Amino acid sequence: MTFDEQDLAAQTSLRQLKKDIQTAEPATLRLLLTEARTINTWTNQEVSVETLKEIYEIMKMGPTSTNNCPARLIFLKSPDAKERLRKALKPNNVDKTMKAP
Repeated sequence: MTFDEQDLAAQTSLRQLKKDIQTAEPATLRLLLTEARTINTWTNQEVSVETLKEIYEIMKMGPTSTNNCPARLIFLKSPDAKERLRKALKPNNVDKTMKAP
């Protein structure tokens, strides 16, 4: 599928979602806008490659202010791969990144 075809499919999907979902429930809005928090710790639970791919597929066509994709993602799973990243990290992010699943 070309980028233009993906873009058209995303626009079509959004139009349908807007028809299907007129308003969000108050509890959903509260969760998204006032109760959601950034998580600053990790568990030892493995994150599957399938989950990472699904997250990427969802976010890659998200709206942006300039219709571009400024995010550059690299999924590092092995300790060796994370170690190669170490020198690019800010000192206060090293421990947290090395402990990430």
